[in-house]
Amino acid sequence: MKINQKNRIKHQILSEINNNNRCTINSISESTKHKIELIAYLLEEIKDEGYIELTEVTSLNSRYIPRDYIPEITNKGKYFILIDNGYNSIIKKYKKERFYYYAKTTAFIINSLAILLVGLFSLIISMKSNKVENENYELKQEIKELKDLLKENKTIEIDTTTTST
Repeated sequence: MKINQKNRIKHQILSEINNNNRCTINSISESTKHKIELIAYLLEEIKDEGYIELTEVTSLNSRYIPRDYIPEITNKGKYFILIDNGYNSIIKKYKKERFYYYAKTTAFIINSLAILLVGLFSLIISMKSNKVENENYELKQEIKELKDLLKENKTIEIDTTTTST
């Protein structure tokens, strides 16, 4: 049984006890439409939380469940159900915590992907930059070769003009 489902049933039980003084496990089971064994188990849990007191009684249904109880709500239970909205507040808090957990996990994954994309983008930019630098270096080498070739041509022309006169 999921925790939210369990808390919903506990809320129904506690509301029933608050509304009907001196109700029995059978009457709670009939009104909430849950099995007597489940109601008895959850009543003991609610008692351990301090919201109710259980008075053990003998009943005809004792062969179905180990003990039969008459639950009475405590002041803590009245405050919990009337002021704090009972187990519904616990369900809401649990849902909020799950939402934050999934939101944080999603944000972490998106952040990690963003870091990877930035790294990949910088790698691509670096590769393009290296390619441009290599092309630039090759062009400078060609320009240098052409300048050297032009200097040689000028010196040859100068030499030819000086020798012909």
